[in-house]
Amino acid sequence: MNDRLIYQEKDIADNSFSSSIGFEAAQQVVEFPKNLEGLTILDIGGGTSTVTLELTGREAKAIAIDYRYGNIVDLRSSVDRYLSGDLREKISEAQDEQSLKIILAPPPGTNTKSWPISIIRAWAELKESTAIDTAMENLSNIRFFAAYQRGQRPYVAGTASHLPFADNSVDFCFSIRCMVPFLVQNRAVFIQSIIEALRVLKPKGQLQIYPWVDQNSYFPQDIKQNASYALSLLRKEEVPFLVETTSQDSLPRLRITKP
Repeated sequence: MNDRLIYQEKDIADNSFSSSIGFEAAQQVVEFPKNLEGLTILDIGGGTSTVTLELTGREAKAIAIDYRYGNIVDLRSSVDRYLSGDLREKISEAQDEQSLKIILAPPPGTNTKSWPISIIRAWAELKESTAIDTAMENLSNIRFFAAYQRGQRPYVAGTASHLPFADNSVDFCFSIRCMVPFLVQNRAVFIQSIIEALRVLKPKGQLQIYPWVDQNSYFPQDIKQNASYALSLLRKEEVPFLVETTSQDSLPRLRITKP
């Protein structure tokens, strides 16, 4: 276990947003197995997504992992900021970098480290391009906390760079708006997260990451380089992967298959 990477990943999480997404929206960006019954499925960076609950209802053994599951108050605060109705409008109206930093400053009592401005702009573009209905995300958010309060908790507090699961124990992994655009900010954390997902996957199991880094998008150059480096390692190790379009928008998805 690399404590340094875990610390760095938690720092990224403390300075990011948790989002909410339901199964219908997730199906637009992730191609889930057709037959879910009995499959062990892992959602990396689940936030308050209800995808895990809905997969469980379809007879899958679904688990979500997120560092913030260890502090439900911080998780709620992070999601409330993401779902604020006027956030996108404020971002679009910002006139300069300082305005953006003020708009997206962490609320009182949370980590006050500022995001790099390049990440703020990339995130603003991502929110604009994904165009997932805010009302549906609010509904997912409400359902998540209701299930949590009932004790219905297929949620594990942990990090992607050190998954608390056995080798070859998971059939399918996915990450929506977690590994990218956040973990990819740190090359070492991102690469280790991919390694960990491949470790826990069974042979022929898949990791799907959405969005993937389109080299023509506004992702900053360092993130493009980190994404490109990850693909070069997969090629070197002869791990099959495919960058493909989704039905949601112009941003691609990365599909990695464990040999």
